[in-house]
Amino acid sequence: MIQVEQEYSDFIKLMLSLSNQRRKVSLSKVLKAFAEIYPQDYYGEGNQMRNLMRVLKNLASQNSIKLPVGKIHWDDSYTPSAPRWIKIIKLKPQKERTPWKKFPWHPQMTWASELKNIQESSFESLRQLDHFFVNLGGNSMGLMTIKERSLQIFKDEKKLDSLITRPWFQEHISLKDLGCYKTIEPFASKTFPNAKTNKTIIIENRDTFDSFCKANGRVSTPFYKYIIYGCGDRIEGQILWISGFDQEIRTIEYFGDLDLNGLAIPYRVNQVLIDNDYVQRIELAKVFYTRLIKLARKYFPQIDSNIALKSDYKLLNFLSPDEKRFVGLVLQQGKRIAQELLNYEEISKIFMNYTKTL
Repeated sequence: MIQVEQEYSDFIKLMLSLSNQRRKVSLSKVLKAFAEIYPQDYYGEGNQMRNLMRVLKNLASQNSIKLPVGKIHWDDSYTPSAPRWIKIIKLKPQKERTPWKKFPWHPQMTWASELKNIQESSFESLRQLDHFFVNLGGNSMGLMTIKERSLQIFKDEKKLDSLITRPWFQEHISLKDLGCYKTIEPFASKTFPNAKTNKTIIIENRDTFDSFCKANGRVSTPFYKYIIYGCGDRIEGQILWISGFDQEIRTIEYFGDLDLNGLAIPYRVNQVLIDNDYVQRIELAKVFYTRLIKLARKYFPQIDSNIALKSDYKLLNFLSPDEKRFVGLVLQQGKRIAQELLNYEEISKIFMNYTKTL
């Protein structure tokens, strides 16, 4: 069926060409086109004109051509009678249903011919990748970021980011094949060169980050060398930046809100490090949580310690049993302990006590 439709399309195209794109085509030109497209029906055994009329009637039934009306427009010298002209109504271009299977792919892209079903937009993307490899020739690729390479190949810096999620990309090609890599969103941080160790801490919220930086910078020997701004849960997508930040870091402390989301963030960040085979690990900054809970006891005097906990609150297991119970009761009442309760003055006291022990 596909072959028949393609022949019909080729027949109409040739008639148009022979008539200089005029839609009214004389019988002589119709016969010439018929002989070229259907040589077996034209030169073979059987009634030549009957074979032609079969094709013309089929095209007419599809509204691709119009046969003339009136005996004067038909030539009775043929058996059966033949139209002295036909009029082409419309040309239905027949698209190849699997053009990627016949495409002359670069050796790096031959797998594309084996794909079963892809959209036309995917075929275009594949051809652009092929064009990239063809133009590359035997030259080596310089390493660049994914958006730089995407702009080079597709004239669209975001295109590769969308393609890498496609099954055919994941199965057959990699960013390494294209000489590029994904970048990591950097996190905001402050460095204290005078620190004697490379102790590092992530602070969930902006105001507490600011207070930590000021308090840490005003002691003679800074408690932390690096203070990182977590920006809520955004740090989950930024933590891998740590590898290019300081490769000597092994333990990263974390301090955030005492609520279900704030407690879950450090565990999720730690899992990102594990999943990507990083050596760094997250450790909850217990000294600050302990002071925060001490302050919260005064802030939430109405908490009834005799009420039973309805949940195990495993995220609080890093605390002492008494601290865990208190925070659990706060959470159970639908409340939270914001880290801002540990303000600049309280943070400074902890840092001053630290310097006294040196």
